[in-house]
Amino acid sequence: MKHLVHFIPLVVLLAIAASCSGKSNKKAATLPEFQPASVPAPVVSAEEAFKYRIVHYWDKFPFDDIRSVRQEGYAEKAFADFVGLLLAADAPLAREGIRQMVSRMNTSLAADSIQKQVLVKFNDMAEHFFYHPNSPYRNEELYLPVLEHMVSSPLPDTLEKARAVYLLELAHKNRPGSPATDFHFIAALKNLPHIPEHTVPKTLYSLTSPFILVYFLHPDCSSCKESTRELLASELITYLVQEKQLTILTIYPEEDPESWLNYLPNLPSNWLHAWNPNSEIRSENLYDLNAIPSLYLLDNAKKVLVKDALSVKQIEGILRDKAHFL
Repeated sequence: MKHLVHFIPLVVLLAIAASCSGKSNKKAATLPEFQPASVPAPVVSAEEAFKYRIVHYWDKFPFDDIRSVRQEGYAEKAFADFVGLLLAADAPLAREGIRQMVSRMNTSLAADSIQKQVLVKFNDMAEHFFYHPNSPYRNEELYLPVLEHMVSSPLPDTLEKARAVYLLELAHKNRPGSPATDFHFIAALKNLPHIPEHTVPKTLYSLTSPFILVYFLHPDCSSCKESTRELLASELITYLVQEKQLTILTIYPEEDPESWLNYLPNLPSNWLHAWNPNSEIRSENLYDLNAIPSLYLLDNAKKVLVKDALSVKQIEGILRDKAHFL
C-alpha cells in the first residue's frame, strides 16, 4: 500500500557495492557458500521436513567467524533465502525460526567485538526486510525478537542501539490484541472544507460503532489516494459503513490543517474526517507512522485487530472473521 520509495533487496545492494569496491579489498580466503543443515533421514513427512529446515536453518552458520558479516553478500544471501522460507510458513513457525536464529547468535563463542558486528548486521538486515515501509516482507512480529535482542545486549553502546530502542518502543505500542492508544481529534463537517466554530475535541474512545478503522493520511500522499480507492471498491467495507457497523476515521496527524481542509471534498462524506490539533500523535509517538498511509482496525472495545495493515484484503479478512452478524 505504501510506495514512498522503491524497496531494493539487500542482495542487490551488496552486489552493486561489490562491483564498485577496489581490488585491494580482496581477502586471501573466503567462506564457501552457506549451506543450511540437511534434513535428517528420520524426518519423513514433508511438513516435518519443512519445519526442520526453518528451525535448524542457522545451525551451521559461522556466527563466530567475522567473515560471515564482512564477506560481500554472504550474510545477505543467507538471510534472504531464510525469509523466502518464512513466507511459506505459518505465523508460529516463522516466529520460532526467528527465535532460533537469535538464539544461535546469542550462543556464539566468538569475541565480543565479533558478536557485536554480527548482531548489528543481523539487526540491520531484519529491519530492512521486516520493517521497511515498502518491503513486501514487512512483518513487525518477526522483527521484534531481533529488536529485543539488540536492545538487551550489552555489546552495542548507547548510541549504536539508540534507533533500536526507539523502534522497540514503537513496536510495543498498539500491538494486535492490546488496547489502542487514545488521542484527541477535531472533526470536520462531513467532507466539506469547514470545521464548525466552537468545536469540542473528541477522543478515539468516544466512538461507539462495532468496528473502527483509523486511517492516517496526508493530502499530498499518492498512496493514500490509492488506499482510499481500494477501500471504496470493497463491497464488504462499503456495506459495513452503510449499516453503521464500521466507522472509518481519517486522521490528518500534522499541525497545519489548511491543505487537509482543501482536500476534504475528495473524501467520502459518510466517513468521519478529523485532524489532531495539538499534533500529539506525532510529538508523543502515539502511533508508529513509519509511512503514510497507515491503517489500524479496532473493535468496539478499541482493541487492536490489525496494526498498520498491509492491504485492504487483510482488513476484509479480519472483518469477515470477527463480524459474526454477516
